[in-house]
Amino acid sequence: MYKQINKLFKIAGLITLFVFIITNISAQTTKKYLKSGDNFVKVENYKDAVESYTKVLALDPNYTRAYIERAKAYDKWGKYDKAIEDYERAIDFFPKIKEMYYNAGRIYVEIGKYDDAIAKLTKAINLDTRYLEAYQQRAIALVNIDNLQNALADCNKAVSVKK
Repeated sequence: MYKQINKLFKIAGLITLFVFIITNISAQTTKKYLKSGDNFVKVENYKDAVESYTKVLALDPNYTRAYIERAKAYDKWGKYDKAIEDYERAIDFFPKIKEMYYNAGRIYVEIGKYDDAIAKLTKAINLDTRYLEAYQQRAIALVNIDNLQNALADCNKAVSVKK
């Protein structure tokens, strides 16, 4: 019986060691892909940056920074729908970060989805009532749907924020 218990402890120890090694390798690989993506962005190689960030997310689907960085790369690459998807995922993780709403809203303005833009930009403004850029983008969206009165109100608010 003592031999069986000893054998079980050895097996448990090996399993623990195996899990530790795999976790450590995965963490190192995740960091490697993240750094690789960052380097691709620096040289404006957005396609490879997106691939690197996607590899990070394949290893760790909860790695929020990878969603944010991939969204930025998609945005710069002109893949706006994909950028919005990643900003939406980032918002799920961090619903109190105004920049996620702002960036999604800004892209919605860019692609002409003004009602969606207004909704996202309003959330950004609700998080920070002095968010100048969000007022500016929302004013652009409002002008594009002929809501000139509210667009003017946003412009006035942006001017008062800037002072």
